[in-house]
Amino acid sequence: MSDQLLLHVERVKSDGPVPSPRSEDATKQGLILPVLSYLGWDIFNVDEVYPEYALDSKRVDYSLRHGGENKVFVEAKHTEEDLEKHQEQLLQYAFKEGVEIAVLTNGISWWFFLPMVTKTAWADRRFYSVHIPIQAASDVCANLSMFLSRDSVVSGEAVRSAQQVHNSQAKEKKMRDAIPKAWNDVLNDHGGLLYELLAEETEKICGHKPTDDLVAEFLNNNRHPIPGGNDQVQGTRSIVRSEPSRSPRRGVERATGEGDRGSTKSEVVRDVEKRLKAKLHDVQVSRGRGKYFASEDGTKFVIFLTSKYYESNQGFWFGLRENQIAFLSDNSTSYLALVCGDGKSVFLMKWVEVKPLTKKMNITQKEDTKYYHIKIFARDGRYILGLPELSNGLDITQYFG
Repeated sequence: MSDQLLLHVERVKSDGPVPSPRSEDATKQGLILPVLSYLGWDIFNVDEVYPEYALDSKRVDYSLRHGGENKVFVEAKHTEEDLEKHQEQLLQYAFKEGVEIAVLTNGISWWFFLPMVTKTAWADRRFYSVHIPIQAASDVCANLSMFLSRDSVVSGEAVRSAQQVHNSQAKEKKMRDAIPKAWNDVLNDHGGLLYELLAEETEKICGHKPTDDLVAEFLNNNRHPIPGGNDQVQGTRSIVRSEPSRSPRRGVERATGEGDRGSTKSEVVRDVEKRLKAKLHDVQVSRGRGKYFASEDGTKFVIFLTSKYYESNQGFWFGLRENQIAFLSDNSTSYLALVCGDGKSVFLMKWVEVKPLTKKMNITQKEDTKYYHIKIFARDGRYILGLPELSNGLDITQYFG
């Protein structure tokens, strides 16, 4: 890993989650070309980094070349540009030219694609995303190097790694899509394996084996078919699982101490106080669900949200409402505390770092309000925030306490 690349990434991270706006030219010069240089590309050699590469009447910002061949297309946008609007055009260019890796970036976020993958939508050809302000600097550098360094690209290792990641994601998606269908098929298989298993367990308990019709009656009265949609958290197992709260509101009460007669503060609140080095008191507001706290000196504000563990998603789900966003945004130093299960796992995040991510979250509109979906799961010992735009989510382990 290049020390210069690491310093560059840390410098970008120091600008915070919402870096200062830059024009496209300034983005190229200050954020993109330095990364290409630190990854081993000779940015002063047009035979290697070809600017404004012509494709009929169109142009790609950079073509990374070796041996007279286009290896990677890089399309640059200014820091405030919505990258999603430009991915299809870039991929069409790359597909037409037979370029195996394409990168769409605003210098802050780097989206990696495999344009030559067939029989799939353009958006599904994205196999990895790097978001510098949120992800650990070492992880950013490692992944940029894996997929974009000159050595990896020239050797073909970049394409092989990319294909491996994409194939793994495609395989997992197929399984995720198939599991709900399989479950519904099992429920509908009258007299099948599930029926037999339930009948045998019933016989062990009471000494009588129920008929298939009796089992079917029970299953029909208690069945909950699972939709096979895509609104599933990306990831696998959870390592932060704990006993679920009975309901969102009850979970808030348990986490913060409300409703515990004779108890002033819960362990969760005291833990957050230690992390913030401030004493917190309950703020009485009529803004809906969620517990609102402020420091005694009025300089820090916290909203606590809780979630039980969801077996179906193998993780935790929080609903962040508009009125809660307003409370957090009204105060300059605000924090969002995400309490998992019975409070043994708490993520404490600065609101200025969470707010930009709300643009990437799924939203549910209900009558006079809407709420943003916050999903947390675990993967390989790391805690991940699931976001639709980022196929691998965002690593939020640093916020865990």
